Amino acid sequence: MVENEQTAPGKKGQRKAQVVPWCDVVCDGELASNVLDSLVEGDYVVVEGELRVHRLYPVDDGRDSAMVSVRAESVGLDLRHGVAKFLRVKR
Repeated sequence: MVENEQTAPGKKGQRKAQVVPWCDVVCDGELASNVLDSLVEGDYVVVEGELRVHRLYPVDDGRDSAMVSVRAESVGLDLRHGVAKFLRVKR
C-alpha cells in the first residue's frame, strides 16, 4: 500500500495532516470499460484482486519502499460514502 499525506480540516479551521493509503488498480476488458464509465477520481472503491509488488526503491529515511498495484477481478463503490443504483450492461 502506498501512502499519501494530505491535509484535512481540523478543529477551529486549522488543517491537520493525515495519511491516505492508495495504490494503482489495473483493470482489463469489460471491467475496465465499466470502471471508466462509472467512477471518477477520488471515489471510494472496494477492489478484489491480486496484489502485485513491482519494485523497491529507497526513501529519505533510509528504508526501502515498494510500488504496488492490484490486478482487479472486481470493483465496486464503497457504500459507506454514498448510495448507488446498479444498471446491468446488456451483452
